[in-house]
Amino acid sequence: MKKRFLLFQERGSVLIVALVILALFTLLSVSSTTTTNMEIRITGNENIQKENLYAAEAAAMRCAQDMQDTDLRAIIPPAYLNGIESVPQSQSDICNLTHTDFTELPATTAFASVTRGIASGSSLDMTKTRVHEYSVYGWCDRNRNLVIVEVGYRKAFK
Repeated sequence: MKKRFLLFQERGSVLIVALVILALFTLLSVSSTTTTNMEIRITGNENIQKENLYAAEAAAMRCAQDMQDTDLRAIIPPAYLNGIESVPQSQSDICNLTHTDFTELPATTAFASVTRGIASGSSLDMTKTRVHEYSVYGWCDRNRNLVIVEVGYRKAFK
């Protein structure tokens, strides 16, 4: 009789190797799917951030253009123009400023302006032109992604 060694019996070993390889491929595919989903979410958030940035910048530029076209020395200043005492210290202060929405801007976009008084370096001589300095804020808060843009603006008054 021939002796059979357990070491040389290979029945079923191919099945075990195939199952191990399939398990490794399954883990690899699950991890790559998770990574892909995460990358898609990151890209989506970046796109929302860019859209909000452009909308906030458009709001600030719209406010600056409106300031250029408006007589800021009028008895009743525009609703979006706030006094020196309302200079914001935080993001929530900026968003609580009185602002006007224009129809061409998205509903979640707004702007405000704060006067900072006579610009430094501007002449205090009554016969010369005075340059007034303003901070113009535009913000957009779509999809819980707040973006605030601050733009400096100067306007000369005679």
